[in-house]
Amino acid sequence: MSERAWKFFDNDNELYEDDYLNEKDLFDKTKLIYNPVPKTTFTMSALTLQEDLKIESDKADKIKEIWNFNEFQLMKYNLLLHLILDQRSVVELVSTEEGIVFSVHDPDSVEIKRSGNKIVYAKITGTIESFDPEEKKFTETEIERVYYNTEEYKYIEEYEDGEETENSRPLTWEFIPVVDFETEYNIEPLLDKIDEHNQISAFLNSIFYIHGDPIIWDTLTGKQFSEDTKEKMSSSRGKAMKLLHLGTEGQMEYLEMQGNIAKLMAEEKEHLESIVKNDFPEYVLADLLSSGDPSGEALEIKAIDVISKVKSLRGDLSTGIKLINSYAIQMAGGSAPEEQTINYGNILPNELKKLIDIIVELRGMNLMTKETAIKKLPELFEKPEEELKNLETEENKARNEAYEELNSHVES
Repeated sequence: MSERAWKFFDNDNELYEDDYLNEKDLFDKTKLIYNPVPKTTFTMSALTLQEDLKIESDKADKIKEIWNFNEFQLMKYNLLLHLILDQRSVVELVSTEEGIVFSVHDPDSVEIKRSGNKIVYAKITGTIESFDPEEKKFTETEIERVYYNTEEYKYIEEYEDGEETENSRPLTWEFIPVVDFETEYNIEPLLDKIDEHNQISAFLNSIFYIHGDPIIWDTLTGKQFSEDTKEKMSSSRGKAMKLLHLGTEGQMEYLEMQGNIAKLMAEEKEHLESIVKNDFPEYVLADLLSSGDPSGEALEIKAIDVISKVKSLRGDLSTGIKLINSYAIQMAGGSAPEEQTINYGNILPNELKKLIDIIVELRGMNLMTKETAIKKLPELFEKPEEELKNLETEENKARNEAYEELNSHVES
């Protein structure tokens, strides 16, 4: 599914090759015409990570330092893209003299073995490119890094072109520094619908082609066309005259489609599109967000279906990011954070305004404390405890000023 999803995402025109057509049992003229995958993927990515991530933790400063070193606010999009298209994201952490380096890997290049929830074996394969100044050309080297974390063997083995290098060394942490996390967000049903839609388009093209250049057939003789006749038919297309010698009793007719099959196929395409819009409302939402007022009623209706998907995807993403943070701090010589909260910001532009309206109404009815109200708006108040303290200081100052003003009037 992974390779298939990426080809749809890249709008790869070579997707519908013979192997794929045979595997999916598709019509051999099928081409990539209808493809909502790029728009769907970009929409989910934008809604999930449209703002910089914010971290709340007892180790927040250290985490931010490691994030900045890795330019994590940019890297997160690549990590999320794998999560959407592969249903997996794999991040390897490597300790260097400069700091802890994050590497996002293609999940297909990583082999994982677990014992319970613990990773006990991980093999990462890939290639590196180096320049040979004498030969004046670039060469590729196959590399492997293999991690073992069992009671019997804790080691990191490194290979180049199959030969173990001097960089092999003991595993000094209680964990393998590879984070492999998954999501329930599944784009595969969308790919199946796209295949069906494109196959119907190919059928329709073939039908129109037949009507534009109809097949001629013999109704009386019952004889098979000779190879010479078949060759003439295949090489004589469009307006060219077809001369077929079938004998004195032969009679020629055109093959025509019975019934409005083209209309039925067009209706089936519309039906598939409606299924896609229902199952993947983020595809529809992309059009709504780019075509006018993002606070319109149509947007709000579709947003209800999308928000739960985005929140689920954010939850899966948070699981992996928290583990990455924990491993990085421990590899840098510190202790794992006691707590972590990752804030993503609003999903939709009008979401914050609606939340503020609700909070104002509840505060006015004395059904919500000031502290709860502030903590419900982390996008506005990054440090709620500090904000509450400042509010208390302002209130005390205003109270004292009012008291002094009152006393001055009494004395006069």
